[in-house]
Amino acid sequence: MKKLLLLAGGVVGYVLGTRAGRERYAQIKRGAKQVWASEPVQSGVGEAGSMATHAAESAGEKIADVAKSVKDKVAGESADQDESLPPVSPVDPVVAPTGSAPQEGIS
Repeated sequence: MKKLLLLAGGVVGYVLGTRAGRERYAQIKRGAKQVWASEPVQSGVGEAGSMATHAAESAGEKIADVAKSVKDKVAGESADQDESLPPVSPVDPVVAPTGSAPQEGIS
């Protein structure tokens, strides 16, 4: 009998809580929509958007500058390296590194 009473109380509590929960949820949702649509919040959203746009543009300019300087540096280094390396012709023999064992099956 106690279990049946406990179960019935749980069911009644669940049903009443669910109804109150839905109504409370709808009330909170309406309040949140009103706050979101208010002028101070929307002006803050617009301000934050313009700040984000400005920050993205600034970051893009900085990245472009860094990329250009890296490109110039790499181009300068490759020109320096070209002068310091001896010329290699395609007919130069390929020499195996020292200490390597001969491979079987190659004749």
